[in-house]
Amino acid sequence: MSGKESMKKHLGKYNLTVLLGLVILLCSSTPAIAGKTTEVDYLYRLSTFTGPAPVGAWPKLRVDRTNNEIYVLSQEELRIFDQNGMEIYQMNALLDEDAREQAIIDVAVKENGTIIFLTQSYRNGKLNNELVMGNYRGEPMSHVVLKNLPPDLSDFQPDRILYQGGLLYLANLAKMQIVVVDQEGCCQRVYDIMPLVRAEQAGGKSRRRSMSNDVDWDMGDFSLDKEGNILFTVPVVGNAYKLTPDLQLASISKRGGGPDKFGIPAAIISDDEGNYLVSDVLQGLVKVFDKDLNYIGSFGGRHGGLDALFSPRGLAVDAKNRLYVSQTERAGVSVFQLFGN
Repeated sequence: MSGKESMKKHLGKYNLTVLLGLVILLCSSTPAIAGKTTEVDYLYRLSTFTGPAPVGAWPKLRVDRTNNEIYVLSQEELRIFDQNGMEIYQMNALLDEDAREQAIIDVAVKENGTIIFLTQSYRNGKLNNELVMGNYRGEPMSHVVLKNLPPDLSDFQPDRILYQGGLLYLANLAKMQIVVVDQEGCCQRVYDIMPLVRAEQAGGKSRRRSMSNDVDWDMGDFSLDKEGNILFTVPVVGNAYKLTPDLQLASISKRGGGPDKFGIPAAIISDDEGNYLVSDVLQGLVKVFDKDLNYIGSFGGRHGGLDALFSPRGLAVDAKNRLYVSQTERAGVSVFQLFGN
């Protein structure tokens, strides 16, 4: 299966989740509250010299916080924008030592500007996801081979990567597993998240059908806050979570019709003030919670203004506390200025 076919399969599964959430939302007795209720200002959309950049539907977003550049990855095309939101470079794939193309499926950026590429290629009759250190031109400098993985993770294939504090956090979203490695690829820790979420769901007041083993559980996305807590969403159950390093799991909010509840949570990140921001692809909002997980408000919504959001999904914050939000294909990537409380 090619990278594009894999993406189509994932989007198809995601669309089914959107449909499920829509039914639940319409059946709710309390409508979601849209509109701008938090301290944010709309700035602009990522652009080229001819206008807003066509970056495809729901691209992945990464930020180089040293240079405040934004990396936008959509359908194996990586585009780089400067701190003013203008495109400065793009690349489609890496070439390995045998001149074989390696599709780029995610990236992370180190403090010195080195890019860590998570690539996918077809070798020996199967797809292989690999880590490659490269420069901003997409030229490979070295490969990172995963070492010392537990036996039950010998076939671990990550599809998301984050870099923080000299460590690489590699996630397989479908299996809800995160492997932490150093820059030489040596395994430092493994988070097996699915059992924790299932236990949390089973301990609730109502046992949902979504707890069944035949439900297609996965993480919508994940990120890290400054304290090293893992933030993630589970769209199929409509929840967003914070997981501490000592495996304490906290639900940030659940699916429902109230203003603090989700339709379908997609991505979650923390800003420089310690707030948690969650994109809701169904409600068209970004919802904000403080460091104690209390609901603050939301912004976006489907209206005629420039600050409207259309099925927001990917989120990223740069060192100037600017928020980048990816949306459906025609809407592009919107940029907002976040302010402290």
